[in-house]
Amino acid sequence: RKSIRELCMNYYQRIRILSEAGFTDVDVKVVMREINRAKVNRTITRKVLAHYPLLKIETAVESACRKFKRLFKEDHWKGEAPNA
Repeated sequence: RKSIRELCMNYYQRIRILSEAGFTDVDVKVVMREINRAKVNRTITRKVLAHYPLLKIETAVESACRKFKRLFKEDHWKGEAPNA
C-alpha cells in the first residue's frame, strides 16, 4: 500500500499525465473552474446550514406573530362570504 506522500503529485506531474492522456490546457481550465465553483457552493451551503436552527426559530416567531395578530382581528374566520 502506498503512503500519502507517494500518492501526492504536484501540478506539473498532473498536467503532464493529463496531456499524455489527450487533454488540452483548455479542458483542464474548464474542469478546474467547475471544481472551484462546486467548492464555493459547498462552502456557502455549510455556512447557511450552520445557522439553520436560527432560521427555524425565526420562522416560528414570524408564524406566531401572524397568529397572534389574527386573534385580535375582528371576524377573521368569517371574512367575506362568497356569493353563492
